[in-house]
Amino acid sequence: MNSKSLFLCGLLVALAATSANAQNDALYRIKKSGKVSKQVGKIKDITPLSVTLDGDKIPVWEIEKLAAANEPLEVEKARDRIDDGRFDEALEQLDQVKLGGNPITDAEVAWYRAVAKSEMAFSGGAFSAIDAGSEVQKFIKGNPKSHHLIPATDLMGRLAMADGKLDFAAKQFDILTDSKWPEYVVRGYFFGGEAYMRAEKFPLAMAAYDKILALPGNDNITQRYQRLAQCQKARVAAVTGDPEASIDQLKSIIRQENPDDKELFAYAYNALGACHLKRNDLAEAEEKYLFTHLLFDTESAPHAEAVFRLANIWTAQKKTDRASEAREILKSRYRNTWWSAQLN
Repeated sequence: MNSKSLFLCGLLVALAATSANAQNDALYRIKKSGKVSKQVGKIKDITPLSVTLDGDKIPVWEIEKLAAANEPLEVEKARDRIDDGRFDEALEQLDQVKLGGNPITDAEVAWYRAVAKSEMAFSGGAFSAIDAGSEVQKFIKGNPKSHHLIPATDLMGRLAMADGKLDFAAKQFDILTDSKWPEYVVRGYFFGGEAYMRAEKFPLAMAAYDKILALPGNDNITQRYQRLAQCQKARVAAVTGDPEASIDQLKSIIRQENPDDKELFAYAYNALGACHLKRNDLAEAEEKYLFTHLLFDTESAPHAEAVFRLANIWTAQKKTDRASEAREILKSRYRNTWWSAQLN
């Protein structure tokens, strides 16, 4: 066989391999090391807790993403845009996908559309919590067996909480605590505690934080939420009783933990602010909420609360300009949040 024939033969083999691979579904699996490996084959089954690729049943918490055979390039581009926080561009990519070719792809498109709109709602973008919630609800109803179902329930709960539907939100978070997905179990208790706290159902909030602290997991996610739960539990204890012990506990957390942990410190200083509000010490409360406002403003959830509390404190102190500035932040940056809706 001459060199030209060998080249043509090799080209045909390569083309055949490429064609065969294009017909395979792909799943990107997170290994214990944290590295992600691509597995190809045929997706045989999808449930809220697992995806079966050929004969391999993979739990959802080990899946970074999956793609059906011949998935349109726009879907992958939309994923990348979401990872980069460019949610409006993600929606533009998803709008270009022709649906009806593959149910797995259709479900992915619906999911990422719901994610993009939800994140835009959380960040004060073009969609309200109601708009985004409708998109998430549409996804859940259309894809009740999706491996995205549990994260979608989490989104639904947080959007409902932002919209002030606290009882409905708490029900969504209860679903998470029964999900058997470790990350979402602890998230369910944490956000459930937040919903109960906003509804002033303090015994239920305390019970939720106690359940987080009793979890046996030693993984990073569980430990992170346990540290946050310590702050929130101290806050509930202060609001419902004597704040002095809670102040000491929160100061101890601030002394011992790494100040680079902005989320934890934002929650800790907000909790201290709540303690001082309970003591009717507006000056001390102002100082603590200012820590969150000035140093940890990248943490949107606690920052939104800090700005709301400062708006009220500054109003009480007759610092009109500062109060107006805080209110404007809430109405623009956090206009789709619970805290903005609480403005008088």
